[in-house]
Amino acid sequence: MATHSSLNTVQHSIIAPLQVHYRIATQGLRWYASAGLTPSYLASEQNNVKLWFSDGSTDNTNMASNLDNYNRVNLSAGLGFGVEIPLGSAMRLSVQPTFEANLLNVRSDDVPLNRKLYSLGLQTGIAF
Repeated sequence: MATHSSLNTVQHSIIAPLQVHYRIATQGLRWYASAGLTPSYLASEQNNVKLWFSDGSTDNTNMASNLDNYNRVNLSAGLGFGVEIPLGSAMRLSVQPTFEANLLNVRSDDVPLNRKLYSLGLQTGIAF
């Protein structure tokens, strides 16, 4: 019997974000709002399961996922509100808290649970 285990999942996706930024203020600190849609395609998934046993031995298994249980095409919507901070005459630092929510279920099977994912994040960048 295994004493403990680990599962490592690697997904390969194609993601094409489409965003619109609206500037609210253009003098000094430049405040803006953003919104967008992000279509994505799940190309592949690989799982690795490792088991550790009390006698010190291990078992490592690689397996491909059954992608039939997933919606391979998904769509998410995102919102953000940020600020651009001038760093001299040629550079700007941007900071934007974001919220993103999947519009479609992650799973394609008939499970009665709603599996729409969401995330909160912070986008930062430097423009020059």
